[in-house]
Amino acid sequence: MDDKQKKNFRDLLLKWQANLIQDNQEDIKVGVDNLSDLVDRASQEEEIVVGLQTITRQHELSRKIARALQKIEENIYGLCENCEDEISIKRLEADPVAELCIDCQEIREVKEHDYDI
Repeated sequence: MDDKQKKNFRDLLLKWQANLIQDNQEDIKVGVDNLSDLVDRASQEEEIVVGLQTITRQHELSRKIARALQKIEENIYGLCENCEDEISIKRLEADPVAELCIDCQEIREVKEHDYDI
């Protein structure tokens, strides 16, 4: 990967990170109003659960973005963490925080699927 591509990925990751920070600054109501209608209460509780799941996913993505930016600084961005081969540019364009090349990712998914059975 050349310096121009690394800069493009760095800019993309920084923009993505800024958007996550902006999204996290929105107020999220945690708590349940004292609603007498059980359906309204259940609906509100479901909204809270979905909101907390979203926060968890955003936190994980933020961690991955920070790690990818660190890899760019260390000049190891785009290298598979398993086999140390280069991750294809197409894969990184689809998933800029990819940690594994497509072959290693497929092996991981097969293993995970085998354990789920």
